[in-house]
Amino acid sequence: MVARGGEVVTSRSARRLAWGLWVVAATLAALALVYLVLGRSTPPPPGSFGFRGFSIIFALSFGTVGALIASRQPRNAIGWVFLAVALVSGFQELTQQFGIYAVLSGHGPLGLGRFAAWFPSWIWIPATSGVMYLLLLYPGDRRPARGSGRKHEHPQRSRKRDDV
Repeated sequence: MVARGGEVVTSRSARRLAWGLWVVAATLAALALVYLVLGRSTPPPPGSFGFRGFSIIFALSFGTVGALIASRQPRNAIGWVFLAVALVSGFQELTQQFGIYAVLSGHGPLGLGRFAAWFPSWIWIPATSGVMYLLLLYPGDRRPARGSGRKHEHPQRSRKRDDV
């Protein structure tokens, strides 16, 4: 595998990077779990999506699948996208739980809590986009080429034209 600068990326370094990113995603998820436990008596903010802590599950599951794929097949973009979604999900949950703990519970630095509470309002968009991008990559690990959409005819209709 060759990086952009012409440097060769070995499979060993790709494995290390994949599992290193998994460690970062798992650490973000663990820190989010700490703030979830600390602020467990505080109700979630109105308009919150899902149950508190659901992105921890995304961070750990997407991170594990991504690390397994990327460490075994470093050229496969699907594993790296899974890892990116895991990192974003872990960061999303950490900022949400810290924001709830700091702002709604009244513990911790209020300014940093408000800043952290702002992230979950938009950070879900890159995570969701990453999941949608996986649907484009899945069958062959490549994005569809421009103009690759072919019109498929019904087999019976094409035979009738040949017979005429």
